[in-house]
Amino acid sequence: MKPSERRRGWDYTSSTVTPLLDESDKASVSTDKSRTAGPVLKIIGILLVAAFSWVILKHGKASGSSPLPRKQSASVPRTGLPKTIVLDEWWAKDWAVLAARGQCRREMGTDCDSQYLKDNAIEEEAQFRTELETAFQADKTCSGIKVSAFGGSAPSSHAAAVAASGENYWWFMMDFAPGHDKASWDLSRSPGYAHNATGEGTPREVAHTVCSIVNGLGASIE
Repeated sequence: MKPSERRRGWDYTSSTVTPLLDESDKASVSTDKSRTAGPVLKIIGILLVAAFSWVILKHGKASGSSPLPRKQSASVPRTGLPKTIVLDEWWAKDWAVLAARGQCRREMGTDCDSQYLKDNAIEEEAQFRTELETAFQADKTCSGIKVSAFGGSAPSSHAAAVAASGENYWWFMMDFAPGHDKASWDLSRSPGYAHNATGEGTPREVAHTVCSIVNGLGASIE
């Protein structure tokens, strides 16, 4: 057989016997290659994803943080805030009397300075304050807080209240008008009586809001 002679499918002219393919054979081989490439590409893709995930996890451990989001923890009370509230009873009584007299003048016009009106206003204010003090004791938000009273206009009374509370405390003033089930209030922090907070509510509402501020359960306002 001459060196250049070929049989179907084989090349004897080269130093190595090489198969020769006709057009139908080439099409068949091409189809086989495409069938084989699909699974191979899938395996390569899986390996790349696995490698990428490993890099992310390794980076997270090295930096001390997790690449996955974590559930937010409950709010933690801020420390360093005063835990004593000084309730200004003297202001609360006087305000109640003034509010009662003002309402009397608007509605009646006479006999608005009577002792009966004054005593009745003080009695209603005392009842509201008792409900407020009860709410302070019952609300779990108020845990760890001490409530003391400032009951007179004399400097010695104020000095006694401050001495009992220390240098850091919260000054609480309440504006109660007889005949109402809510009172407005003002809370300021010593020293300097800064960081004022104000509001209005029933005894339970007032106690809960004030204690949330004192125990640092809300936002920090600078």
